Amino acid sequence: MNLYTDSSYGHLAEWPQYAQNQQLLTSEDLATINVYLEGCGHYSITDLTFASPLLTRFLNGFPAATPGENCLTLVNTETLQFLNTHLDR
Repeated sequence: MNLYTDSSYGHLAEWPQYAQNQQLLTSEDLATINVYLEGCGHYSITDLTFASPLLTRFLNGFPAATPGENCLTLVNTETLQFLNTHLDR
């Protein structure tokens, strides 16, 4: 499972450090799960968003459109769904 935020999602094809992610994103392999957390920044999906929303915004480099708590809820929801799907086999 690959989680992407607004911090990198639009740059996967152009940033060489994300070449493997770009391949996974365009892969037809059904075992590859890609989740784009639109409206969330990279640091918005960490606990830093609770400790310091201002620092989170600064480190993201932009104000996230989705509040940090909601971003973490999205991460938790997607992770649980992934684990429930793939561990029940």
